[in-house]
Amino acid sequence: MKENIPAVTRTRIDVGCCDSSAVFVLDNGHDHFAVSLETVLSCLKVAEEHGHVPEIGADWWCLIANHTALGYPS
Repeated sequence: MKENIPAVTRTRIDVGCCDSSAVFVLDNGHDHFAVSLETVLSCLKVAEEHGHVPEIGADWWCLIANHTALGYPS
């Protein structure tokens, strides 16, 4: 699963396509698909809860929840 990521590029997308504050267009070599910032942050939260990343802290999560559609309790 550990493959080199060739590059990160910026792609303009229609801002009316979704309700997310940011959208990342991913390319798996066969398809392009969009992932919202909220989805990325939700994955980060799961990784934190399972010990795959260091604890981030409630203050940061509350700050992020105020800037996104996330609804994490404080």
